Amino acid sequence: MTLQYKDVENYLYNTLQEKLKLFGVSREEFIDSFQLLPGLIDSLGFLELVAQVEQDLKVEMDFELADPEQYTTLAGFIHCIKGL
Repeated sequence: MTLQYKDVENYLYNTLQEKLKLFGVSREEFIDSFQLLPGLIDSLGFLELVAQVEQDLKVEMDFELADPEQYTTLAGFIHCIKGL
Protein backbone atom coordinates (compact mmCIF):
# COMPACT_ATOMS: atom_id res chain seq x y z
CA MET A 1 0.00 0.00 0.00
CA THR A 2 1.31 3.41 -0.99
CA LEU A 3 1.34 6.12 1.64
CA GLN A 4 -1.21 8.85 0.88
CA TYR A 5 -1.47 12.45 2.07
CA LYS A 6 -4.53 11.68 4.24
CA ASP A 7 -2.69 8.77 5.89
CA VAL A 8 0.10 11.11 6.98
CA GLU A 9 -2.39 13.74 8.13
CA ASN A 10 -4.16 11.17 10.30
CA TYR A 11 -0.84 9.87 11.63
CA LEU A 12 0.23 13.39 12.59
CA TYR A 13 -3.10 14.12 14.25
CA ASN A 14 -2.86 10.94 16.31
CA THR A 15 0.79 11.59 17.17
CA LEU A 16 0.15 15.19 18.23
CA GLN A 17 -3.27 14.57 19.78
CA GLU A 18 -2.25 15.28 23.39
CA LYS A 19 -0.64 18.61 22.46
CA LEU A 20 -3.59 19.50 20.25
CA LYS A 21 -5.96 18.92 23.15
CA LEU A 22 -3.84 21.13 25.42
CA PHE A 23 -4.15 23.94 22.87
CA GLY A 24 -7.88 23.29 22.36
CA VAL A 25 -7.47 22.25 18.72
CA SER A 26 -10.18 19.99 17.34
CA ARG A 27 -9.82 17.51 14.48
CA GLU A 28 -11.80 19.90 12.29
CA GLU A 29 -9.25 22.68 12.95
CA PHE A 30 -6.30 20.44 12.05
CA ILE A 31 -6.31 21.50 8.39
CA ASP A 32 -3.64 22.13 5.74
CA SER A 33 -2.93 25.69 6.92
CA PHE A 34 -2.58 24.68 10.59
CA GLN A 35 0.68 26.07 12.03
CA LEU A 36 2.77 23.36 13.65
CA LEU A 37 5.68 25.67 14.38
CA PRO A 38 5.81 27.96 16.28
CA GLY A 39 3.13 27.34 18.81
CA LEU A 40 2.15 23.70 18.93
CA ILE A 41 5.74 22.48 18.85
CA ASP A 42 9.07 24.24 19.26
CA SER A 43 12.20 23.75 17.15
CA LEU A 44 13.36 20.75 19.20
CA GLY A 45 9.88 19.23 19.02
CA PHE A 46 9.96 19.77 15.26
CA LEU A 47 13.20 17.79 14.93
CA GLU A 48 11.77 15.04 17.14
CA LEU A 49 8.63 14.92 15.00
CA VAL A 50 10.69 14.64 11.80
CA ALA A 51 12.69 11.74 13.27
CA GLN A 52 9.52 10.01 14.49
CA VAL A 53 7.76 10.40 11.13
CA GLU A 54 10.76 9.04 9.25
CA GLN A 55 11.07 6.07 11.59
CA ASP A 56 7.39 5.19 11.99
CA LEU A 57 6.33 5.74 8.38
CA LYS A 58 9.60 4.52 6.87
CA VAL A 59 9.95 7.67 4.75
CA GLU A 60 12.59 10.29 4.16
CA MET A 61 11.87 13.97 4.57
CA ASP A 62 13.57 16.57 2.40
CA PHE A 63 13.53 20.22 3.47
CA GLU A 64 16.32 21.34 1.13
CA LEU A 65 14.10 22.97 -1.47
CA ALA A 66 11.33 23.97 0.91
CA ASP A 67 10.84 27.50 2.13
CA PRO A 68 10.90 27.47 5.96
CA GLU A 69 7.66 29.46 5.94
CA GLN A 70 5.99 26.56 4.14
CA TYR A 71 7.03 23.53 6.16
CA THR A 72 5.81 24.97 9.42
CA THR A 73 2.23 24.28 8.29
CA LEU A 74 0.60 20.86 8.23
CA ALA A 75 0.44 20.75 4.42
CA GLY A 76 3.98 22.07 3.99
CA PHE A 77 5.35 19.51 6.43
CA ILE A 78 3.57 16.64 4.68
CA HIS A 79 4.76 17.80 1.25
CA CYS A 80 8.37 17.50 2.45
CA ILE A 81 8.03 13.71 2.55
CA LYS A 82 9.96 12.37 -0.43
CA GLY A 83 7.81 10.53 -2.92
CA LEU A 84 4.45 11.62 -1.52
